[in-house]
Amino acid sequence: MLIALAGPTCAGKRTVAQYLMNAHGFQPVYLDRTASKAKNGRPTAAGPHSAHHPTTRFACADDLAHFVTSNWAKDYVLCSIEKLWEWDPFMKRPFCLLVAVDAPLSVRFARSRRWVVAAGGGDAAAAAESFAEFCEADEAVLYGGCPPQATPALSQNKLATDGAPAMSGSTAGAIGRSSPTTTASSVPESTVYSPSDDSAEPHDRNASLYFLMQRADARVFNPYASFDDLYSVLRISQLTNTERLRPSWDTYFMELCNLAARRSNCMKRRVGCILVKERRIIATGYNGTPRGVKNCNQGGCPRCNDNTPCGSGLDICLCLHAEENALLEAGRERVDRGGDTILYCNTCPCLGCAKKIVQVGVKEVVYSLAYGMDDMTARLLVEAGIKLRQHMPLDSDIVRSLASLDI
Repeated sequence: MLIALAGPTCAGKRTVAQYLMNAHGFQPVYLDRTASKAKNGRPTAAGPHSAHHPTTRFACADDLAHFVTSNWAKDYVLCSIEKLWEWDPFMKRPFCLLVAVDAPLSVRFARSRRWVVAAGGGDAAAAAESFAEFCEADEAVLYGGCPPQATPALSQNKLATDGAPAMSGSTAGAIGRSSPTTTASSVPESTVYSPSDDSAEPHDRNASLYFLMQRADARVFNPYASFDDLYSVLRISQLTNTERLRPSWDTYFMELCNLAARRSNCMKRRVGCILVKERRIIATGYNGTPRGVKNCNQGGCPRCNDNTPCGSGLDICLCLHAEENALLEAGRERVDRGGDTILYCNTCPCLGCAKKIVQVGVKEVVYSLAYGMDDMTARLLVEAGIKLRQHMPLDSDIVRSLASLDI
C-alpha cells in the first residue's frame, strides 16, 4: 500500500506520516525534485533515522511508481506530493491512496511561526512574516499561480516544510516518543517547487495543489493543538483499511445505489436501489414519476411540488419509490428463483415497499440511511424471515466533531 499525503504548508502531513510509520510500520519515500537525472531514479538512503525507517528518494514520480509497484507487498508513505501531474502515475494503481491533509489558515500560520522559533530562527524571525505574506505564499502553492510580487524569503523557506501541531511536554512521551523537533526531523524534507518556479505557469491546473487535493480518496482535517488529539482521530479512522483501495461488495453495491439515485426526479429526496443475486445485478431503480408522466421535478407530482411534509399525502403521490421501480423491473420470477436475492437501497425501505419486498421473495435488505418508518419496516421483515442490516461505507472525511474542538 502506498499512501500519498497532499496538503498546504503546516497542515500536518509529516505528523500523519510519522503516525503511519510508528503505528503501522510504513516506510517513507520521497520525490527529490532537486535530484540529478543521472541518478536514474535509483532509491538512496536518506535521513539519520533510516536505520529504523528505510528511506528512499526518487528523481521523478514515474521512478517511484515503478519502485512501489515492484514492492507492492510493502507499505509506503509519500510525504508529500504537490502537483496534479505527480499523481498521474499512481492513480491507476490499485494499491495507491491519495490523502489530503488540511487545517484552518490561521492555525497553519500559528504553526509556521512556532516552527521558525523551534528551528532556531528566534522570535524576531517568526514575527518577520505577516499573515498577509503567509497567505500570499500559501495561495501561490495552492492555486499554481505566481504571486503579484516576490514572496519574502522566509515564506519560500517555510513552504519547503510542513509543520506539526504544537505539543505539550506531557504529551511528548505518549505520542511517537519524541519531541516536536525530533518528529519534524525524523521525516526528511523534500525540496518543493517555490512559487517562482519557472515550470509553473500562473493558474496552471496541473501545478495546483488545490486541484490535486480535490482528487483525494480521504481527507484529514487537522486543527488539533496536540498530537494526542490528531492521533486519536487517526486511530479510529481506519486510514489503512484496504477497503479504501478496493471496496467491499456491500460498499460497491451501495455506491451503485447512490449513482442510481442521481437519476431520481423526485422533488422530495434522491433514492437508489439495486437488486443483486450471486453478486450480479438483476435490476436497478430510482424514485420518480412513472414512465410517460412528466418528471416530478418538472411539476409532474403535485404532492411533492407542494412540499407536503414527510409521511403525509402519500396516497396522492405520483412518484414510484426506488425499491418499487427495481422490483417491477425484475419481477417475482427473477427475484425468487435460483438463489437468494439481496436488495440494496441507500435509504431504509418504507413500510409500503417492505410489503412488496416480502411478497416477491427478497431474502436480505441492506440500507445506508435511516428513514422514519425503520422500526415498522424492521418488524415486518423480521417476521417474514428477511435479514435487515445497515451498511455504512468508510467515511472519506477524517475529522472529529467540530463541537469538541477548541479552535
